[in-house]
Parts: sequence; C-alpha cells; structure tokens
Amino acid sequence: MGLFKRKKELPADTGDGETISIAVVFVHGLGGSRETWRAMSELLRNEWKYKNGFKFYYLHYYLDGFLIKYLGWFDWMKSILRVLNSASLESLAVGLDSYIEVNCREFDKILLVSHSMGGLISKKYIVNSLEKSHQTKVHKYITYATPHSGSIWAEFGFKKQIRQMKVYNSDFLTRLNEDWASFRAYEKVKPTYVVGDVDWIVKDWSASGTDPESSIVWASGHDHFSVINPKSTDHVGYRQLYNTLEDLLIEFEDGIEDDYEDEFDTGLVSSSFGEDFDEIDSEEDI
Repeated sequence: MGLFKRKKELPADTGDGETISIAVVFVHGLGGSRETWRAMSELLRNEWKYKNGFKFYYLHYYLDGFLIKYLGWFDWMKSILRVLNSASLESLAVGLDSYIEVNCREFDKILLVSHSMGGLISKKYIVNSLEKSHQTKVHKYITYATPHSGSIWAEFGFKKQIRQMKVYNSDFLTRLNEDWASFRAYEKVKPTYVVGDVDWIVKDWSASGTDPESSIVWASGHDHFSVINPKSTDHVGYRQLYNTLEDLLIEFEDGIEDDYEDEFDTGLVSSSFGEDFDEIDSEEDI
C-alpha cells in the first residue's frame, strides 16, 4: 500500500573510512521524529568528501504506536498525536542521558545537534551531567530555533512540556538558564545558536541563547522549519553543521591514518549537488 510505504533508513554515518571518536547525536523538537533530520543528514552523507568521518545517532522520544502508524496519514497529524502522548522536559533529558550511555559508549565525546524544544532537552542533559560530575561528554552543542527564553505560543499550551517553554513564569526555563550560567556550561560545550530571522514560533531574542558571549548564526530568510531543512549545500544551517564537523575532524583525527591528507591542504572538495539537490520533505516539528 502506497499510503503506508516504509521510508528508507536515515544515514548512519558520513562515509566509509575510520570513525572519529566523537558521535553526532540529533535531537528533534516538539511533535517531530528522526525524520526531522533527513534532509540535513542525507546531504551530509552525500557531500562529505573526507575518508574519515562521523557516526550519526537520532534520538526519538515519542511512542509511535498504533494511532500514529495507522491514523497519522499526514505529518501535522502525527505531530499532534505525538504531543498528546508526551513527557516533561526533565524526563526527556534523562531519556537522552540513557540513550547516549547505551548507544554511544564507545565515544569519548558528543556533538549534540538539536532543533527547537530538542535544544532544551539537550541543555538540561548537559546541566544534569555537570551537576553530577562537573564534566560532560558533550564537546560541542548546536541548537536550531530553540526557545532558550521561551516561546509566546507556549502560553497557550495544554501539555506540560509545552507549558515549560512559556516566556512568562516558566520555572523550568528559569532554573535551567540559572544552572547553565552557574556551571558556566557555555565555556565547556562551545554552543552555537542558529537563528531563523523570520521564525514566527521562536523569536530571535529567544533562539540566540542566554550566554554573555554567544556564537550566533543568522539564517536569513528562514523560518522555524526551513532552518533545518536544506535544499542545497549553501543553506546556512547546513553549512554551519558541515563546517563544525570539518573542524572536529581536524581536531580529533590524531592517531587515525588518512591517505588523503592533501584534502586538508586544499580545503573543501567541490560538490556536484548545490542547487540541484532534490527537495526532501521533513516533518515540521516545533
């Protein structure tokens, strides 16, 4: 049946060479799923030109049971059904901790890549780690359109995880940002905040983080969903992630023999994808 056609697996890594000792963990947002990252990860897999690379992991924290599989005919319907069956952000952060401990045991470091509410889950996970041991496996933290200071739309939320993202009177966000500053977490995980300048769900003042000095990337002309849904290799959100991986490759490649060292002398190898990259539908999550 075409209606229930199974989608192909998401990319598991960037290439066929040695794996760098840092895992890339993608965390979707409200109502989303692993599919949130299809466009980004497939483009990375196709464009990556280095012998060595990274393994990808995709956290999915909603139960896609009977209703979603057989009644969620459209992405927006799936998102609503997922949100109806949701947990608190504190619980989801604990879930992320367990996911990383179980799936990424072989890695010393983690690159956390998060969209919207997923950025708050990741942030809480980092704070929890620092609270327990004053250290974290997270080496780098990137958020796309994350409501670090809340979203006006959360004021109308009916589920706990939505209400926790309110701009006003959110005990969760107040404590999270206070702990983030107290532990000086921004100095340890080197965050980058990607902001869509036409995002009507999470405004720029919220997506820019709360750090005294922030690395902010402005994605001009992008909204809450297009900021993580690249159609070509010059997409700002995608380019930021690619550049980050390239920097990490150079940083963590010690001890791995690379037969293509000249690639680092010449920079990026040109890609044939560019504007001709086929449009990939991504589930719109908040």
